[in-house]
Amino acid sequence: MSIDDNLKQIRSILDNYNEYFKPLREAIVKTTEQLGELFSDQRLREYQRFSESFSQKYNDTLSVLASIDWKGIYDELSQIEKDVLAFSDELNKERIYLNYYYFDSIAFDKIHTLLDQDVSIKWMNDNLENAVKNLSEKEFLVRHKKLIEQSYKSYKHGDYELALLGIIPALEFFIGNWMNSDKPNGEFDFKKPSRDQMEKGGLKEILEKHPDREKRSLETNHYFEMKAMNGILEFYDGSRENRVSRNSIVHGSHDYSELENLDYVKLIYLFNSLLSLYKGNFDKGNFDIKTFKKIKGKRKSLRNESSIKVKDILNKDVFYFNKCYETI
Repeated sequence: MSIDDNLKQIRSILDNYNEYFKPLREAIVKTTEQLGELFSDQRLREYQRFSESFSQKYNDTLSVLASIDWKGIYDELSQIEKDVLAFSDELNKERIYLNYYYFDSIAFDKIHTLLDQDVSIKWMNDNLENAVKNLSEKEFLVRHKKLIEQSYKSYKHGDYELALLGIIPALEFFIGNWMNSDKPNGEFDFKKPSRDQMEKGGLKEILEKHPDREKRSLETNHYFEMKAMNGILEFYDGSRENRVSRNSIVHGSHDYSELENLDYVKLIYLFNSLLSLYKGNFDKGNFDIKTFKKIKGKRKSLRNESSIKVKDILNKDVFYFNKCYETI
């Protein structure tokens, strides 16, 4: 091959090379032109003004933040929390159990106006119909809807004993099935519910073993729910000193003439304060209702055996004494 032929071949290769990279060069040129338009002198000046404005606003914000008394705010919030906790304790002594829905009913800066027992009772009475409606419209209480509504009608007619008796089945249904639920979020099959009764001892065990049981903070998950669970245990206290006892009301030994309208109101709000346990991811630990019942059954059996042994010993002593007496 001659030199000319070689040169022609090299020229052809270079031409092909230039054609191959032509789209890339065009793209680079186009991008450069667009960048030039984007960063024209006018655009650069606008960008500079924007940057300076942003910088000024940022510095102004820092200045405002620096002027705020964060410690004072923290101290104020801490004091509000202490006041709310103390007020909640005072209400609990009167068997009144409210949840966050009460404190969310007013602006935060006016929350101290709620920390008065007379104010809270008035608020409970004013919102009672909505509280009852909240219960009756819960999907998991659908089978008790009519019973709840009838209980409220009895309340309005002054039949407080009937009103209370109408709420107790729904309350026991809810707590019992929540305790029986094996789901972490406390959800249960309300269409095919458990027929097991609510176990007061089981509820007490769940409460006592909760990891946050002793914590006193509004940041504690289910703080008000745990206090309401204590309210349930009080309601199920069958001692004669308990003026409003579920056991005596249901079993017929109660003096129904002593029941007051506020007893019904308190029970309605106690019930409402527990509703967030459903799908609420409350930590029940390793509690299992079947295991609890087995242990409970064994304890009962042991108590019965002990009682029988004591009776046997007493009977034997009496028999021996009688024999000795006959001998004399």
